[in-house]
Amino acid sequence: MFQSGVFSPYWGSNLARWIFDTTSNALSSFGGAGYFNSINTVNGITTVIANIGGRPYTAQLPANSVVSMNSNYRNYNGQQSEEVTIVVNGDVTVYRTMNGRTIATDGYGSIRPDGGPFRIY
Repeated sequence: MFQSGVFSPYWGSNLARWIFDTTSNALSSFGGAGYFNSINTVNGITTVIANIGGRPYTAQLPANSVVSMNSNYRNYNGQQSEEVTIVVNGDVTVYRTMNGRTIATDGYGSIRPDGGPFRIY
């Protein structure tokens, strides 16, 4: 009796699953692939995860790195593009995805031959 809803012994894990699924579905509905951009530091190792062009990318950064990241959508000449900007220790990389192709540039618009932290060439 009363083993459903919040009285279920699994209500906490069910709630966590519902939140995760709902968030992932919402991101997919708005053009994302359900991946979260994140910056995490554990034991001095900083790992950055970004959704770029609908795919997840991961980069490990040097110890004690200062990092920031943002993403947005822009309209260039009627074409929608996605931009993800990451700054690591003052070094700017902009990933722009347009028509399914991603290009990595520095803060001045020059192509980054090294592909930036996520190594996208």
